[in-house]
Amino acid sequence: MARSDATQTDVLTVIVAKLRSDLSLNERNCFVTLEPMNPPIIPKGGDFVVSVAPGEGAFVEGEQYEGNVTEEWTIIVTAYARTRLDSTDHDQKLLQDATRGLLLIKGQILASLVGADPAIGGDEFARDLIFAQRAERPIVTQQGVALMSINFGVHFDWSW
Repeated sequence: MARSDATQTDVLTVIVAKLRSDLSLNERNCFVTLEPMNPPIIPKGGDFVVSVAPGEGAFVEGEQYEGNVTEEWTIIVTAYARTRLDSTDHDQKLLQDATRGLLLIKGQILASLVGADPAIGGDEFARDLIFAQRAERPIVTQQGVALMSINFGVHFDWSW
């Protein structure tokens, strides 16, 4: 299979589709956002929500010439869960619940994306396999939603 060039739109679309498929999510609970620290409303009956946001990127100096530029890009995948799982000042279920604990969701996201070689129309575009860069500690927002973000590296050649 050939390596193809891609756009950031292509990359986001493929990542969201993979997460939806692997985590059995849909467009209401797995979507693209610009600001992952601004939690969404978690749909009733849903266990958790996942967003994918564009992060920072760096252009590889030695990989730029007419018609091509390589970007080492970060995407931010954030899991959100309701916080009313435990008694006051306790977070065991929030972190460890078997269906919507943030640590379980983190493992599912890592299993979905780490080592993936995403493709567009059958042609892979990533210069390297997708890799995890860092995970932020879980927090609870003022809106009462718990969240945790994981940064992933996706290196690709731009198409324009």
